[in-house]
Amino acid sequence: MPPSQPGKGGRFKRLQEHYRLVVMEDETLELRASVKLSLLNVYVAISVVLTVLAVLIFCLIYFTPIKNYLVGYNQVNVSRSVLEQENLLDSLLKVTQQQDRWAANISSILRGEVDTARNRQQGGGQTYDNLDLNNVPPEDLALREQITRADYFNLRGAEEANNTRDFRDGPFFLPLEGVVSAAFDPGEGHFGVDIVSRENAPVKAVRDGRVIDTYWDSETGNVIVLQHEFGLISMYKHNSSLLRKVGNFVRAGDAIAVVGNTGELSSGPHLHFELWHDRAPLDPEDFLTF
Repeated sequence: MPPSQPGKGGRFKRLQEHYRLVVMEDETLELRASVKLSLLNVYVAISVVLTVLAVLIFCLIYFTPIKNYLVGYNQVNVSRSVLEQENLLDSLLKVTQQQDRWAANISSILRGEVDTARNRQQGGGQTYDNLDLNNVPPEDLALREQITRADYFNLRGAEEANNTRDFRDGPFFLPLEGVVSAAFDPGEGHFGVDIVSRENAPVKAVRDGRVIDTYWDSETGNVIVLQHEFGLISMYKHNSSLLRKVGNFVRAGDAIAVVGNTGELSSGPHLHFELWHDRAPLDPEDFLTF
């Protein structure tokens, strides 16, 4: 029968078997040295030597300038150092320029090129004790009154507020692409039009304007109100979410909300859109083609 293969115990026993390493003189065969060892001792010794070498190499690289020659190691530190030196150089340059200007001014004064007496007279000759703050010119009073009465949400200022143009002169941007499901009917309390569209479609401003109100109502859901030029107001109701806040200025065509189905008066995703002028409702279909 063939000899059985040694198991794990047999392999470990072979590692523990002792051998003798002998050093002899070649001619006389005189014994010079001998070492008794095993394979296990050899493996342990080799492992210790390799570990010590690895630690020495790591310390040599980490604690000496040799690490600066490694690719990519010093790039971040060099970039940071360059930026710090650049900022320091810029600060020193500004300080030097200020000192040069100060020295030039002192030199001009010492040479008599600047009349300091005249400058002191001009600078110190003004007195404020005799000023009458109640004696305001009529032009200043008129300007103050005009500014006080100016509307906070005026888009173009007082100059254009007095313009004779009408809000009908400008174009209107379609607030939502869809189909009108309910028309303007003030007699039934419906002061706008209902526009049915796809879900999550953007609701857009019909004109340049400013957001003057955003609120939640149990019947109309999320509502956003814009004020435009010439006293025109536009209202957008039943939105799922609002994209603008009070005070934001928007351009015609900017998305201001997302069409939704909020409020008790809504039975599906749609927009209830209203136009008002001088507190009177307008039929949006007189200005827009849906």
